[in-house]
Amino acid sequence: MPIPIIPNSPRPTSITTNSVPPSTTKLQPNLTITMLANLPWQFALLAFTAPVSSANPILARQEAPYPPSTFSQGFKLIANVTDRSHDLSPPIHGWALQGAHIGAGLNSAVLNNTTPGMIFYQNGTLADVSRQQSDMLTDVGKPLTPYGIIMRYPSDADKVVALGIDAGSGTAGITLTDPPYPMTELSAYASQFAACKENVPYYPPDREFVVVKAFRDGYEVPDNCVVVKFLPQCAALPDLPEGSFSSHEFANTSRCFEDPANIDWPKYSEVR
Repeated sequence: MPIPIIPNSPRPTSITTNSVPPSTTKLQPNLTITMLANLPWQFALLAFTAPVSSANPILARQEAPYPPSTFSQGFKLIANVTDRSHDLSPPIHGWALQGAHIGAGLNSAVLNNTTPGMIFYQNGTLADVSRQQSDMLTDVGKPLTPYGIIMRYPSDADKVVALGIDAGSGTAGITLTDPPYPMTELSAYASQFAACKENVPYYPPDREFVVVKAFRDGYEVPDNCVVVKFLPQCAALPDLPEGSFSSHEFANTSRCFEDPANIDWPKYSEVR
């Protein structure tokens, strides 16, 4: 179910409060040049002439045991059921992360197979991304407003946590992993994701959703739920029309897959 347009959504102030000022990103190349300038000329020359494979061993490792991937600013988040023999009925493997409206600026995170899925992007400076503290955003409404994936913590945070897609910057640290992690996928600190068939209180009791939740390691998943991983499927990040509250200034280029629902996992037994 696509998120309905919410008129007069307030412009969230948190979206512009990056922990590192914009100049930080621009200074990164100069830092590298300064470091090379302080090296003896022989070592500086080696730094510039070394083959790509040895200069970037992480990238080289990514090409072998992992499924083929590419890069994009925008992506959809596609559910991958880790144990296909224990999928829900109907199977939800390959369904896209979407939002179900539950109030002004509030949406429950659900899976949907009838719409193309929302386009997300990682928002943050290079420092935010390297510390796994970027935000996972999408653009909603008129004018377009940033909505972030948020974890709605209950009083007992050791149990299951509901996920939402709400107006604002979301929960920092819900982000994409990248090598040297085993796979590029949606990540939240010390948590895994589950998809559960249940009612959303905002809707009639007979209407069932596949609700996305997070749970701590060691949590026993109920029978109405299945463990899922969310893999990014490459998608073009649309341009923002004039007057949008959203900004793509800090939208990062992220690793993604062309068709994560149909990856032939037996070929990549080292990572799945």
